[in-house]
Amino acid sequence: KELTFIRDADVTITVSSYESGVIAEAVPSAEVRVFPIFCFDEPPSPRHASAVNDLLFVGGFSHRPNCDAVLWFADLVLPLVKMAVPDAVLHVVGSNAPKDVKAIASDSIILEGHVSDERLEEFYRTSALCIVPLRYGAGVKGKVVEAMHSGIPLVSTSVGVEGIPGILDLITPYDDPQGFA
Repeated sequence: KELTFIRDADVTITVSSYESGVIAEAVPSAEVRVFPIFCFDEPPSPRHASAVNDLLFVGGFSHRPNCDAVLWFADLVLPLVKMAVPDAVLHVVGSNAPKDVKAIASDSIILEGHVSDERLEEFYRTSALCIVPLRYGAGVKGKVVEAMHSGIPLVSTSVGVEGIPGILDLITPYDDPQGFA
């Protein structure tokens, strides 16, 4: 259906240069424009990473790729991180955690649930780094743009950073547990 709409449209607009390429390959005759979503009204608050062993994941769990990401990180990556940083703690911010995500809660994985914008900003300001262990999904990831805007160091998979022009000049993505850790 999407390809039919694209063929029939005068112009297709996407927020991702990656998706633009996918569309161009699938429908070579399509006129495609990229409108990036990188816009913020306020500059970020100054960072002061007081929680030097705290990791941050942000994502609502009604979106299944976020569930997979946190479970993959908890199962395969966090144990490797804990070998080097035994007191590392992952703060998981996001609403609607399903049972399988709730089941991983521990002293090392704190499910924060939904938080206010002010509390989220505090997490970005004080956490050591933000993780984006997405293994599938599409488009520009708002969580990556938001983390970059906040100035927090970021570790991501290639899926997490897709669609952001020039990001590979700044971030090396890791898709395997060892590299990500």
